Amino acid sequence: AAYNTDNVNAPIAWLWRNVVSPAPPPLTSIPAGIVTLSITERVGTLLLLRAREVGLEGSIPRDERAELSRFYSNALRHTLRLLDAAEQLGVALSMHGIECVLLKGAAHVLTVYRNPAARPMKDVDLLVRRDAFRDAIRIARDLGFSIAEPRKPGSDFTDSVLLRRGEVLIDLHERFTHRLTRDPDLHPFFARAVVAEPSGGGRDALRVFAPEDAAFHSILHIVHHGFSMRLIAFADLARILATPMFRWELLHEELARFGVSGIAEVVLAVLERNLGIPFAKKRSKGIQAAIVAALVSRIVSRETG
Repeated sequence: AAYNTDNVNAPIAWLWRNVVSPAPPPLTSIPAGIVTLSITERVGTLLLLRAREVGLEGSIPRDERAELSRFYSNALRHTLRLLDAAEQLGVALSMHGIECVLLKGAAHVLTVYRNPAARPMKDVDLLVRRDAFRDAIRIARDLGFSIAEPRKPGSDFTDSVLLRRGEVLIDLHERFTHRLTRDPDLHPFFARAVVAEPSGGGRDALRVFAPEDAAFHSILHIVHHGFSMRLIAFADLARILATPMFRWELLHEELARFGVSGIAEVVLAVLERNLGIPFAKKRSKGIQAAIVAALVSRIVSRETG
């Protein structure tokens, strides 16, 4: 509802084109008042990086520039702290023969952004196989983590537990679809996972999904939250889809296997509508195509924000 006026719709549209997009147009100026909105939408660090890239950081008003710099510095410091903790836990899990895969922000930092400050995070999402979930919690406790939020029976998030150690939060998952689809066989996803940052150090114990599987998870995450995600979630997905040699057929096969092709096309169409990038050919026909078109029109309309 806060986006229902022209003075907010215009800045949101500007952020879509110039910050969210993985292939933005040349940047010649930064609108007044855009900084606070970019921070709210969690893309403030991307805005600052773009401004520095083209020499426009100095054109941002002093107070807003200071606010943006603080946001960047805090994001960098907290992300490094989170990645160090995830690395430590990943090594411990690996020593016990437990595979783990980074999800969401932590995975994106090490793959599509390649800059720990570019993608702000509040926690690290880590996936383990269901039969290793209890052992993983025990190992985390041995490292000084405690359960910050117990799993709540009957909630959508009984598939994860939030672990805390000081300021570090790790959301440990045993599945990654939040009950939106039938329980997937994780074996193919784990089999396609790759080392997150092959450095010969501890992060070799951390793995990330293949780009197609990361896109699968990102799409379902956006749908699960009713398209109410901050713009950073769409920036993540747009960059995953822009990965060189992205295997669209694999993504469509997985979406079809879990019966979510239609709603996934809505997510892709929202990206295409707002970014002007034709990510993939439409697969819908007949009434399904009409439903997709209607949903996209409603999602991005001025009436619904």
